[in-house]
Amino acid sequence: MQDVSQIGLGLAFCKMAIEAHHSTITVEDNHPKGTIFTVLLKD
Repeated sequence: MQDVSQIGLGLAFCKMAIEAHHSTITVEDNHPKGTIFTVLLKD
């Protein structure tokens, strides 16, 4: 497996972009299989 460096801005950017379109993003724990992200886009 290759080492990948991340700066952690991906989700913050997604939230900003989604909110700029007057929409919402929610996060739900789905242990032990990961996390569920739901994006509701408004017209």
